Amino acid sequence: MKKKIFFSVGEVSGDRHGGNLAKSIKNICDNIDLYGLGGSDMRNSGVDVVWDICNMSTVGITGYLKYYKPLKKIGKDVFDRIKKDRPDLVILIDLEGFNLSLLDYTFKLGIPTVYFITPQAWQLRVYGNKIVNKISNKANLIFPIFEEEYLLYKEKTKNVHFLGHPLVDRINNYNHTNDFHDKYNLNKNEKVIGILPGSRVAEIKNLLPLMMDTIDILYKNDLCKQFILPVAEDYYIPINKEIISKHKTPVLIYRDEFYNLLSNCDLILTSSGTVTLEAALLNTPMIITYKTSYLTWCLGHILFKKDYIGLPNILSNNMIVPEILQSKAKAEVLANTITDWLNNPSNLDHIKNNLRDLSSKLRGIGLYQTAADTIINKYF
Repeated sequence: MKKKIFFSVGEVSGDRHGGNLAKSIKNICDNIDLYGLGGSDMRNSGVDVVWDICNMSTVGITGYLKYYKPLKKIGKDVFDRIKKDRPDLVILIDLEGFNLSLLDYTFKLGIPTVYFITPQAWQLRVYGNKIVNKISNKANLIFPIFEEEYLLYKEKTKNVHFLGHPLVDRINNYNHTNDFHDKYNLNKNEKVIGILPGSRVAEIKNLLPLMMDTIDILYKNDLCKQFILPVAEDYYIPINKEIISKHKTPVLIYRDEFYNLLSNCDLILTSSGTVTLEAALLNTPMIITYKTSYLTWCLGHILFKKDYIGLPNILSNNMIVPEILQSKAKAEVLANTITDWLNNPSNLDHIKNNLRDLSSKLRGIGLYQTAADTIINKYF
């Protein structure tokens, strides 16, 4: 009988990591059924995706309430399926709220569980130690991706492995193309600005209008004529197109070759999240902007220890790229900052040097395969 591994993944970034891990597991042992919660990357890597909730990923209380009923039903179905199937292993990837509950359940059932990419407990002012203790006591293998969180787990358990950050491995292996401008019909002599409003519908609706107002100013003042918007999944294309259509500035939307698009931008205007570290590793200058409800913002300040929201700044413990947030996040302010960068290339060079220094301190090449080897050797 085939062995079974159940994956629990619920966000776009987690889906990418899950896809790469699944592919690495298949490379070692293809006689294992992989199934569970995931997205398109995992499906393309041979995982039977029974539930896809990546497009339900939310920010804040109101976003959570919107999807509460369907997520609650899927959660019950997942628990029932795991109880029925009794998979040989469960792999959890981030997705803090749901996966911590699932960890309690698999521990109760005695099913070995791997936490690959743990929640960002090391950044939490409240409940951080509680999360670390729970994962340390109940997960059989733990793979944190930041050194600071690895040290927290190391104090609690011997089942923790620090291999580095998986984005280092992903970006190291992507195929860079030199014909980027020709392929996408862009002028090599003109600047290219990328706009990345996020990988959640709520973020896109909240941030893309602000970003469009910003590039409208740049376009009107002839400061830049080439704008691109890379998307992570097809289901984000309609909402992006709908918002862009309300503006005169032309924006090209692309679904494929995300890293090629990102690395060939002269700068990007982006939300917070994984993409900020991806851009840093690709040495692409960025301005981080974010707006959310006042209540969510206040809760964030209560819960989180860090003074920054962008991963490059958090990891550097320094503002190496600008963060223009909440009430300061206005189109005129963002446009002025971008204008200053475009008119003073030395500012861009300074940002690139800082990002290069950060990248040199991160490790992670070969992470997926090493993690897969560790998992297979221990359980199969």
